[in-house]
Amino acid sequence: MFNFLENSSIGLKPTLIRSLYRSVIATEVAIFNRMKVVGKMTQNAQSLSVRGPDGRPLTLADLPKPGITRWVTRRKAEVVAAVSGGLLSEEEALRRYDLSEEEFSGWRVLYSKHGRKGLRTTRVQQYR
Repeated sequence: MFNFLENSSIGLKPTLIRSLYRSVIATEVAIFNRMKVVGKMTQNAQSLSVRGPDGRPLTLADLPKPGITRWVTRRKAEVVAAVSGGLLSEEEALRRYDLSEEEFSGWRVLYSKHGRKGLRTTRVQQYR
């Protein structure tokens, strides 16, 4: 396998050449295996789900689209459930939906105390 290198003018010993070749191959195999693991992690992260406010699995694809301006209770509850379940970090949610920390923490408190109905903006006196 290394016969062509043994007669080269470089002057390296065949054992050293074999050792270098094996280490290069081992490095390439390790890189390939890491790429497979990272690919699987990315695939798993995209398919992760948490329990939504209605009990069904909630994935990133189910969340409201960024830039939403009309916040109904269902959408608020979905974002709170996604952050609480670890599907989305609070910072990501604030940035993605252009929310203030105060607004989101209010949603979180109201949802934990009163459930989805607590997120309503009308008939507040009945739920809070």
